[in-house]
Amino acid sequence: MRLSSMVFIALPTLSLMFISLASGKIVFQSSYHGNPDIYTMSSYGHNLRRLTFKLGPETAPAWSPNGRLIAFRRVHSMEDLEIYVMNADGSNQRNVTNHPALDSSPSWSPDGRIGFTSSRDGAWNIYVMDADGGNVTPLTHHKKGEGFAASTNWSPDGEEIAFEQVKDDHGREVYIMKVANGAQRRLTDSEPGFVNFDPKWSPDGKRILYYVAINARVDDAHLMIIDKDGKHPEKVPLPEWDLNSGHSWSPSGREILFSGREEGGNWEIYRFHLKTHELTNLTNRLGADSGADWWNSNLPVEPKNLHITRWGNVKSEERFDK
Repeated sequence: MRLSSMVFIALPTLSLMFISLASGKIVFQSSYHGNPDIYTMSSYGHNLRRLTFKLGPETAPAWSPNGRLIAFRRVHSMEDLEIYVMNADGSNQRNVTNHPALDSSPSWSPDGRIGFTSSRDGAWNIYVMDADGGNVTPLTHHKKGEGFAASTNWSPDGEEIAFEQVKDDHGREVYIMKVANGAQRRLTDSEPGFVNFDPKWSPDGKRILYYVAINARVDDAHLMIIDKDGKHPEKVPLPEWDLNSGHSWSPSGREILFSGREEGGNWEIYRFHLKTHELTNLTNRLGADSGADWWNSNLPVEPKNLHITRWGNVKSEERFDK
């Protein structure tokens, strides 16, 4: 018999209440079994579950706003990258791009559409489509050899998209675009050799977390937070480790997830508190773990503020500490 991991919460008006630790799930990619696959876990690293089992790499997972679906990239070949959508338990995986070009980097709008990057018009541009792959619409219009745009992330109100772009005489910088009219403004302006990419809106829509690397090297990279008006750029005080792209805000906006590697170690997913600087390794196993996306379960109180009794640390599929 397999038990779900549950918690007891004492409330003044109720004797007992059960809440599943699946709340606040994190989806990520891991090479634990060889090629990268998609996994989920709880926000404290429990309840690990493998969702994909194909031979080719499956990466860049992203939660839908209601937590029922996951979009991700499946590599059929180096000439055929597709966006897939599946149920949160890994069932009903379907190709929603099904195009001979390269399609990558899915992200969800608050109303359930999918933004993605594609080379289908000869250059990398940003597109949006319905969750079933219909109504594909370009949002940027780069021509081959004239720059590119990638890595979409929607603002919480759905009115703007943060993305990375090479345009005009500027390097790889972070931009914000109005969805309604396509108006763009640049947030970053770095010195030559710096690349800025993978921007992520904070849950309150006021700040953006993004990745900066010098000459695209993971051993010379860091995370930055900047106000959405481009003011007050601030380096996140992480350990001086190698950093991978693929990071996420916590639902509260007080913590972030990132993928880091100590010298001689594996790529792990860490949870970092922006105020206390508390650092927690959530994976801690063989293989490379990265690309985490933290779904907002709307739990009104964080588990650390509750009196919790946990039954056994039961994992639904396998344990991280194997």
